[in-house]
Amino acid sequence: MNMDYALCESIKHSNMDGIPGVILAYDINCQYSINLSRRIAAGPFLDFPAGLPLLPAIGLFHVHGHQDQCYARYAPTFVQGIGKVDGEILETNWSVLNGISPMTRTMTLAHRTEVMDAHIADNNWKKMVNMGKINEIYTALAHPQHLKFQRHLCVPNGGKYAKPA
Repeated sequence: MNMDYALCESIKHSNMDGIPGVILAYDINCQYSINLSRRIAAGPFLDFPAGLPLLPAIGLFHVHGHQDQCYARYAPTFVQGIGKVDGEILETNWSVLNGISPMTRTMTLAHRTEVMDAHIADNNWKKMVNMGKINEIYTALAHPQHLKFQRHLCVPNGGKYAKPA
């Protein structure tokens, strides 16, 4: 019930105008999504927009621990419209947090929480700052002509491209 409430509230408080559907990547989606619509209909505080498709998926890190039929049905690689994603969010922080774990062992709970929060915030900041670069790389890989066209519209400016005045 808590997960159902969290899902419905996140959809309700998000700008869903013009969104063709929702992709829900959850570690146990093969079981969770079975009676989801029935649970939402029965829940007095649960509300999901009518007609909004929900595509269930299991992240690539977790789907390999499931039965074989879960891989074919729920792996993001095979879910139509999901693109090329791994479906994992929190697990991507582990490699960063593993580096600080030895020094946090002897910290108090409050200090450890502050240090981990600072490292997670720094990781999120780096992801946000680099989104433009990553998007340009993916666009160039997907559409090589796009990058040529974009550079044609720009003039060199100290090794960087800037729009002409």
